[in-house]
Amino acid sequence: MRTSFSLRWPPALLWATAIFYLSSQSRPLGRRWPSLPSALAHVFEFAVLAALLHRALAAEPRRRQRAVAPAFVLTALYAASDEVHQLFVPERTASLAEYGLDLLGALLGLSVRQWWVRRRREEEA
Repeated sequence: MRTSFSLRWPPALLWATAIFYLSSQSRPLGRRWPSLPSALAHVFEFAVLAALLHRALAAEPRRRQRAVAPAFVLTALYAASDEVHQLFVPERTASLAEYGLDLLGALLGLSVRQWWVRRRREEEA
C-alpha cells in the first residue's frame, strides 16, 4: 500500500529525535532502569530506526529490496553522528563498541522488517 510522504517519514524522524534526546542526557536510562543493559538499548534504538527508515524509503513494493542498503547507510551515518554528539555531553563518551552495537541493531531491524514484509505479502496472496 502506498502512503504519502507526510505519513512515511515522521515516525523515523521522531525516533531519530528521541535518540538524540537520550544521547543528550548524561544518564539516559536514569535510575529507573538500572538493570537494562546499555548494549541492548543501543541495539533496540537503532533496530527500530533502521526499520522505520526502510519503511519510509520503500514507499512502493518494487522499491523494498532496493531500500535496504540506503536505510542501512542512513542508520550507520546517524549512529556515527550520535557517537560524535556524545563527545559533547557530560559523563558520555564516543565508543566504537557502541557504534558496533548500533550497526548490529540496524542489521537486526532490517532483517526483521524484511521478514515482516515477506510474511504480510504471503498472507495477502
